[in-house]
Amino acid sequence: MSKINFESVQKILHLDAPYPNFPSWEEKLEFAVDGVTVKAIVKRAWRQITIRIVEPFDVHAWTFEPPLIALGAAIRHRQALLEKRGITDTEDCIVKARNAYLRHVAYLRLKPEIDAAQQEFLKQFSQKLDSLLLVSEAVNARVRMEKTEQRRKFKAGEIGQKEYQLALKNLQQQACDASTPYSNLKYKVDTELKDIQNSMIDEWFAGQVKND
Repeated sequence: MSKINFESVQKILHLDAPYPNFPSWEEKLEFAVDGVTVKAIVKRAWRQITIRIVEPFDVHAWTFEPPLIALGAAIRHRQALLEKRGITDTEDCIVKARNAYLRHVAYLRLKPEIDAAQQEFLKQFSQKLDSLLLVSEAVNARVRMEKTEQRRKFKAGEIGQKEYQLALKNLQQQACDASTPYSNLKYKVDTELKDIQNSMIDEWFAGQVKND
């Protein structure tokens, strides 16, 4: 982030202290939704804002953490959006916390249906995931043993530094090659499970609006 960009947002971030002693602080929120008192905590640091609901349950609500290179532009953009909507930063945090509360309540109501849909989806991949995990664990176990053996040979003077480093590099690549298929499929499955959950919650909200 350029000096000009940093200075343009320094006042917004309350950065009146030299790096790395930038201040961080918390703001407590309390509001009511359908007669239920909801409490949340906003944690603010110079590069991050996080909102977490703490009552009536504990759930992450929102995080604002733009990359450092775009920090100035992102903060100015957010300030402009707040001004356009005519609300303060605190009011925006309450809106985000309220939305997170409502979505979590909807999730709790729909949990049996969501679990059933996710389990049905998992059936397509559970055996493949288990198989890839077994391969990954077996290869990693072998790699650990071979690393120990290579370390022993190196310390005993049976192999030189270059040969030792090359062996470690090859073993590390073997472990990576074995774990990558599992990691990639696991990520794909986890993403789809989250999409199923969000889609069912969105449909529930759409139905509530239609009924109203």
